[in-house]
Amino acid sequence: MVKKLVKEGDCAYITFTGKNKTSGKIFSTTSEEIAKKNDLYDKKNKYGSVFVIIGKGSLMSALEKGLIGKAINKELTITVPSKDGFGRYDPSKIESVSVKRLKDVGVKPVKGAIVRTKEKLGIVTSVSSGRATVDFNHELAGKDLEFNVIVERLIDEKDEKVSGLVDHYFTGLKPEEDAVSLDSDTGLLSVELPLVHLFNQNNAMKSFQFFNDITYLMKDDMKKLELKFTFDMEGFNKIANPDAMADSLEALAEISEENQTSTEDENTK
Repeated sequence: MVKKLVKEGDCAYITFTGKNKTSGKIFSTTSEEIAKKNDLYDKKNKYGSVFVIIGKGSLMSALEKGLIGKAINKELTITVPSKDGFGRYDPSKIESVSVKRLKDVGVKPVKGAIVRTKEKLGIVTSVSSGRATVDFNHELAGKDLEFNVIVERLIDEKDEKVSGLVDHYFTGLKPEEDAVSLDSDTGLLSVELPLVHLFNQNNAMKSFQFFNDITYLMKDDMKKLELKFTFDMEGFNKIANPDAMADSLEALAEISEENQTSTEDENTK
């Protein structure tokens, strides 16, 4: 039996855990158990194997390159040097900011406080004489990384590739089976998603990335892509029911919180 090896462009489901190679501190994992043990668990995250297209930016570039040529269903250890991970540590990204300025933007001027701007994320490392030192380097800048990875399986069927890609970019949405369809005669690929998807401002970029990847995957079969967004009027009309008002407001609050969390997570990348 010929052993399957990973090659660039393959679609696969993988699991991984990433850590600081020097300290051993875990910073990312697809395992719910490991996440809980290392104070990384987030109920909004999806745990378990994840869909990736090798070499298309689904993962850190150096990690993807490390998977090429490797066997599936085998635990791999891949080291990513700092320059190929979160970059080298840059002293020029350390800034001195007045305590007053931090207070004006709602940041408590104490060591360890998080400072967010539209472009970057930093942490207060010291406070003295009315000034605060803020380090805008990524917390893993200058650190070599180590990933334990298993490529569980490669995906050959086109329908499963499309479904995997939908789930990858639109995590948490559960379109019905017939919501993703390809008309072999016209070459029309139709993807139907709930309108609530648009409530998250980060999904505009996700939709663009989805378009790029789906075009790559289906380039020989797809001639036209149709994205359809549906609106659940029955669910919306529940707002008019006083008994359901509290649940509706709670749901809207969760959407708002998720939007804010997603925006903050994007700012850390």
